[in-house]
Amino acid sequence: MSEAAEHLRAAEAAFRAGRGPEAEQALRAAMRAAPLEPAVQHMGGMGLLRLGRLPEALAPLASAAAEPDAPTAWIVAHGNAEAMAGRAAEAEAAFRRVLAREPANPVVLLNLGILLTGRGAHEEARQAIEASLAARPGHPTALLALGNVHDKAGDPFAAAAAWRQAVAAKPDFAEAHANLGGALATLGQAAEAEATLRQALALNPGLGLARQ
Repeated sequence: MSEAAEHLRAAEAAFRAGRGPEAEQALRAAMRAAPLEPAVQHMGGMGLLRLGRLPEALAPLASAAAEPDAPTAWIVAHGNAEAMAGRAAEAEAAFRRVLAREPANPVVLLNLGILLTGRGAHEEARQAIEASLAARPGHPTALLALGNVHDKAGDPFAAAAAWRQAVAAKPDFAEAHANLGGALATLGQAAEAEATLRQALALNPGLGLARQ
């Protein structure tokens, strides 16, 4: 077994034992031992994410994903990490790279749609999310995202319709209940809005949106 593999095995053992600092030390040793091995860099970066070390995880994840033949999962992981770090341009580039390979990838279409919603590209975001839903009809998170983009685009009727579908698909989806309640209030449906917001709070008492 290579030195890097030994370090990675030690890191996993430390994770299982709940010894985070020891796991981090082993991960960093593995990446130092094999700086040109994409698989080691990817696994090291993912391990750092498990430890909450997002800034430190970006470089090894990017290095692994940059390989021309990098597995799709590596590129998605890199894109997700960049999005978590608020680096929208880098995340978008990773997601579009995946979609160039797999145009109907529902997870990446959804992730791209959420990213585009955040930067105000509402029409393109809607198209991406709807394409994701075409591959996974009724997916509650995608329906939530579709409602969000309609809301950002100023269409509370369409937003409410999407959030109703999200609630129907996942009755315990507190965030969808909260968003739906807010939309109903905007639309002047006060009684239903209150009932829906109360349901959101019952599902998640800490949900700030439901108290607005």
